[in-house]
Amino acid sequence: MRFIEVSKFYEDFLGGFCEVLGGEKGFWRRITTPDISRPGLLLAGFEEEFPSERVQIIGITERAYLIANREKDEDSIRRLYAKEPPLVILTAYKERINDRLEGLFKFYADKFSVPTLKSNLGSTRVISLIMDRLQYELAPTVYEHGVMVDVFGVGILLKGKSAIGKSECAIELIRRGHRFIADDLVAIKLYPPDSLRVEPPRKDLKFYLEIKGVGVVHIPSIYGVQAVKDNAVLDCVVEFVPSEEFTYDPVGEVEKVEYLGISVPKFKLPITPGKNMAVLVESVALVYKTGHLSSEKFKEELKKVILKGG
Repeated sequence: MRFIEVSKFYEDFLGGFCEVLGGEKGFWRRITTPDISRPGLLLAGFEEEFPSERVQIIGITERAYLIANREKDEDSIRRLYAKEPPLVILTAYKERINDRLEGLFKFYADKFSVPTLKSNLGSTRVISLIMDRLQYELAPTVYEHGVMVDVFGVGILLKGKSAIGKSECAIELIRRGHRFIADDLVAIKLYPPDSLRVEPPRKDLKFYLEIKGVGVVHIPSIYGVQAVKDNAVLDCVVEFVPSEEFTYDPVGEVEKVEYLGISVPKFKLPITPGKNMAVLVESVALVYKTGHLSSEKFKEELKKVILKGG
């Protein structure tokens, strides 16, 4: 199960629009789902099917209920924290809040070690921001060896045996104005409903490319920030194959490769001395971008000739 600790989530993201109210000792808690809950029914006393694994949002409506039911406010807040959700966020914090409510939230946040934050942003905005970020952080992920580049806006994963020339091709593509995403080990994430995005597996490995005989180079330091991109949609795979192992069927089906249940086209290119692989990869990108997958089009034209008896 994928998760993100509240401490990392706050440091990387939430700290930009939230402040800590209480429960700092619980920053070790893990968020395991991008779903969000507004616990109005729980505050009112209905506890069945409460999704305690979700981030809980306390907005103006929930606090208005607590203020209107002052004799029950402490029991309601205690009931929420006793469920030990991973995180509680009070939104639109300048409205419908008083010293008593603030004190109760802080007291029970500290008692149950449940991280509790406050934000001046409204509930709808906070929920949208958090869900989008958690879908990114918790997206199903697989790892693959290869070099990821963006060529004419087409995300291409270069694959092939070690030392076959993937990194050298990537350098040439960068020199020709295309963009580099990741080298060696790449993370492929599934975004709903059916989009695959590729990025470096770790931030400290971002934008480094290993060139055999030269070493590891930092692409933005040499070619500028315009030569790199944080992530890209995986549109197709290009595999470099030694020429002696390459076979080609001009009327065959376009090969597919599957990641996380999503299929993408796979093109095989033979490696021969003197061949400019970057130009061939550009051609693949253009073929993909225009929608003219050559073998499919050729086969269709051949069918027409056969049917006409030509």
